[in-house]
Amino acid sequence: MNLPHLQQNKPRLPMKQTLGMQSLRALSRSRAVRRSGRQTGGDAVFDFGLNQTLPLPDPSASWRTLETQRKHLLNLPYSRLAQIALDLSPEVNKGMFDFLRFANPSHILQNLNERAKSATDKFIRLLDTYYGSFKSHIDSLWAGIFITGGAFPELVLDDTARMPVDLVFNDPMTARFRREPHPIRGNRWRLGQETRTGFKYLDTEPLVRYLGFDKLVDNPYGRPIIGPSVHSSIFLLGLIQDLRRVIANQGLSRIDYALDIEELLRLIDRNPDIAGDDQATAQFIEDQIDNIQSVLGNLEPDQDYVHASTVQVNYSTSPVTINMNGLNTVIENLQRNVVNGFKGVSALANVLDSTTETHIRAQLEYFVAALQSLQDEVADMFVMFFDAANQVQGIPGETTFMFRRQRTADKKATAEIEKIRT
Repeated sequence: MNLPHLQQNKPRLPMKQTLGMQSLRALSRSRAVRRSGRQTGGDAVFDFGLNQTLPLPDPSASWRTLETQRKHLLNLPYSRLAQIALDLSPEVNKGMFDFLRFANPSHILQNLNERAKSATDKFIRLLDTYYGSFKSHIDSLWAGIFITGGAFPELVLDDTARMPVDLVFNDPMTARFRREPHPIRGNRWRLGQETRTGFKYLDTEPLVRYLGFDKLVDNPYGRPIIGPSVHSSIFLLGLIQDLRRVIANQGLSRIDYALDIEELLRLIDRNPDIAGDDQATAQFIEDQIDNIQSVLGNLEPDQDYVHASTVQVNYSTSPVTINMNGLNTVIENLQRNVVNGFKGVSALANVLDSTTETHIRAQLEYFVAALQSLQDEVADMFVMFFDAANQVQGIPGETTFMFRRQRTADKKATAEIEKIRT
């Protein structure tokens, strides 16, 4: 590729100052949080500044969210619901695991120019020091595609714009598009971000890209791969949670506590502050019921419940029985809906009781072929960034980047193509 404006105006392009890794990461928050200047996450409170401490992930904390009222779940943003599904749903978690392993098995990076090859290898070693390994860094890109349906990469240069210092995969949820008229093209969508000083256009920045997958007509944002499975997975988790309560109480005798109303009325008549006031009387009875529930809730297993004569204890004689016929069918159908929602392979998710080897091979064929179409687009993006990283250093060369094929048949086909080409 050729970027003459990068070659001619190198000092004019201090990407780290105008856009940069730090500024974009600082903006990876919702608009309301940016306005308030503070962000809360779990037990931690973050200042708006760039110096932040990221708390250790706590997947078990999602259970506390599911324990709350149903209406609270409806008010959660999509990103939080997706995180709950990834943390708690075995099907969704397995789906992301399979997606990352198939989409990013490993890669081939070549350059015909030895000088360009040396510079690219040096840049990748630098990325290894930042992220542990370049391959794991690519995993974060694919994870963003799985959750949001888009990728938001940026090549960061040093202050002189003559040396690449980082390849950042920003949160695609922070990208914004604004429709504006164009004298020739008509209405068009322009990429940018909301900042504290207004809307920052990024479509004119040569080293920032947004890749949206499965976009609808006249909608520049990508569609999340996990999106259709979030509802089914949350519903299934709620069903399992309710089932846990049912199983925990199955066969246990219920104890009924009753209030002696006549005794309570006599107590009320002796209290001049309550007697004759219907509202105060009703509130007094409700307070007595709340007090009983509070005491019973705090009792240890070996403690006795000591109460006044206003409380009567009635022991039930038979346990509650619940018909659970057909529950397995409901759970199996929900599991299939989750797997189908994120376009997974049923055989890999173990949601089929039995299937043939031919059926499994066909599923994998379609799954791998679909991922290859995504891999090709992501590979083209890497070629553009690595070529640009070499060109700002004044090094010509054409980079070849591709993801390795998973199956032996793909490797054989690739080798045959190379043999014919040679």
